[in-house]
Amino acid sequence: MFANPFGSVPKVTLHLAKAGGHVVATGSGPVGDYLKLEVYKGSVPRFYAEFSLNRFNQYAIALPAVLGTRGLRVRVYQYWAGAASAVQKHI
Repeated sequence: MFANPFGSVPKVTLHLAKAGGHVVATGSGPVGDYLKLEVYKGSVPRFYAEFSLNRFNQYAIALPAVLGTRGLRVRVYQYWAGAASAVQKHI
């Protein structure tokens, strides 16, 4: 950021992986931003989380095991930008 303060802002990324009996959502985003994670099973919302990134601009969130490990749609977006800017994955 300091080397090129007028450069482009990094986009939010999302990766999903199964770990034991639950799913772990990992990724990265813009420096110092707040993000929102939403989990849907089918079209029904099942879990929400609002969070900030760690000092390396990354996150790792273990989803509740009760959601299972299949049939989930997870999306993450910058809180201020709204859901229209969401990155989305299925597992």
